[in-house]
Amino acid sequence: METKNIFKLISKLSFDDKRILINSLTNELFLNDLDKYRTEHTGDRPCCPKCQSERIIKNGSQNDVQKFRCKVCRKTFGLHTGTSVHYLHFKGEWMRFLELTLESKSIRSICKEMGRSRQTIFDWRHKLLSSMDNVFEKQFKGIVEMDDMLVRFNQKGRVNNFFEEVRRSQMVDGKSKRRKLSKRGNSKEQVSVLFTIDRYKTVDMKLLKRSKITIKSLERVLDNGLVDRLNTNNIIVTDYCTSYIKGLDGFTHERLNMSKKEKSRGNYHLNTLNYYCGEFKRWIGYHFRSVSTKYLQNYLNYFKMLFFVLKDSDNKQMDFFKFSLKDGQTFKRFHSTEERYLSFLSL
Repeated sequence: METKNIFKLISKLSFDDKRILINSLTNELFLNDLDKYRTEHTGDRPCCPKCQSERIIKNGSQNDVQKFRCKVCRKTFGLHTGTSVHYLHFKGEWMRFLELTLESKSIRSICKEMGRSRQTIFDWRHKLLSSMDNVFEKQFKGIVEMDDMLVRFNQKGRVNNFFEEVRRSQMVDGKSKRRKLSKRGNSKEQVSVLFTIDRYKTVDMKLLKRSKITIKSLERVLDNGLVDRLNTNNIIVTDYCTSYIKGLDGFTHERLNMSKKEKSRGNYHLNTLNYYCGEFKRWIGYHFRSVSTKYLQNYLNYFKMLFFVLKDSDNKQMDFFKFSLKDGQTFKRFHSTEERYLSFLSL
């Protein structure tokens, strides 16, 4: 069929039919170039997703997909093993899902538009957001603002008997009501998040522990990759919390005494950090109302992606997708969510 005839047929389609056609063509292009996007991060020979060894050899193909074998652990794997699309059904609908996710649609809304079950869309969302855990690797520059942000502790979706009894105790006239915090300030009813940002909008947000920050929890987050992004040229600005004194030993450290209303000292302030803390809470409250603490780190990743990494992107959907293929440990991280959450509760 000639191109002119195709355009004539397209012009007769309704707006919704044109949108379906565009999505179908986009998905087709995505499936054809899936290997190309993955090799942008790994090259032609990715490292082993199990032991991280680079000693691998080609090991034939299956359904036109190149397979590899690790010489160390003997594991056989493909280019997409361990990524967010590993074992993914309905791959042709993945780009449409990314488009709706970038619009901050709720899981129920995406289910309705895509005609998939809530469990499928729920798993897709958290596979996608789990892939963003280690993609923010830029070094901090100049003045770095650091503080802990308090977020309400939430056991949404838990079926454990203890948590079910707590939920029932919060019901009024058979309906669940938002319970007010029984204690003001720091308590076990809140979760602390370490928020770190410089004046160039390089950012890091990591869960610390229930209740207020401690030296141990701060050192755990620093040792888990954050300290590698800081250097001796950074000037770290914090409040007067004593945990920062020992935890940031070795760095140039400026402390603001908030109890005496010292909100700034020359160029040293926490205004940038406080602004984005407010933006995060408004964004969560508007689009999702509340999220489970179990998945809070995923939503922190989601926020960083939307407000920092993709903010100035010309093609947000494609860039979002490319980031989702970067980490070969996504599948493992997604399936260890419960284990990591129980470990977090024990801190």
